[in-house]
Order: sequence, then structure tokens, then C-alpha cells
Amino acid sequence: MIEGQRVDVQNGAQTVEIECCGVNPLLTALGLRATPHLPCSFFCKETERLATAYGELRAGAVAQSGPATLAAVLGWPMEWSSLHGIIEVTLPILKLCYDGDATATAYKVRLVGGALPEHAAQGLAFPHRLPERRAVEPEVC
Repeated sequence: MIEGQRVDVQNGAQTVEIECCGVNPLLTALGLRATPHLPCSFFCKETERLATAYGELRAGAVAQSGPATLAAVLGWPMEWSSLHGIIEVTLPILKLCYDGDATATAYKVRLVGGALPEHAAQGLAFPHRLPERRAVEPEVC
């Protein structure tokens, strides 16, 4: 097991939680990735080196405005899951579904590090922001 990684099996679903990773390939279906290739793992040192080099090239070529840069989006907390040939990638602002390999067991990968975006949706499940609860006001008699 890699440092910063936790494996959990609950109700038959296998979940791997990763605190932080050097490379995030979970948004490749949208074309969002730090390098032009798929890495061999979340912690591939050579791909991390290439991602840094490509990041410097992007920063020099295009003026990026606002907090929604590629590095920020790839750093958001997110969950990838696969079951019965359906892959879901859940981000704080959207859910992406596409076809994949059929599995009889649910597999999940959670990237739990990173900051939530400013306009993250509220929800009760990971990776959403918990709803703000109002304090109960006492009744005046």
C-alpha cells in the first residue's frame, strides 16, 4: 500500500481513498489531463515530472485567469466508480457518466485532498459540501 492511501471494503464495494496524488487521470474522458498520455499510476514520478514541464509551458503560452485553472480542477476532491460497465466520475460541480468494463463488484477511487471550488454543490455524499443548517430559533410565547 502507498502512503496516503486507504482501502476499505463495505457492502461488497471496494473503495480506495487517496489523500493526494501527483497525477490525476480521472478526467481523461473530458480531455482534462496534465500530460498527453495516461500514467501508469496516480504516483508515477516520470509523469509528475512531465506534468510540471507541461504546466510551465501552458502558463507561459496562455494567460489563465481565475481560480479554475487545469491544476485547480484536477486537484478538486472527486470520486471515480465502476459497476456493471458504467463509470461515474463525481466532482463537486458535476457528474460524468460513460461506459467502461463490466464488473460485478463496485470499485471506487476517491481523491480526498484538494480544496472545494467556490461554487461546489451542496449534498450529503462525498465530494459535495455539506448543507448549511440554520440554527433553531426558540419560539416566543
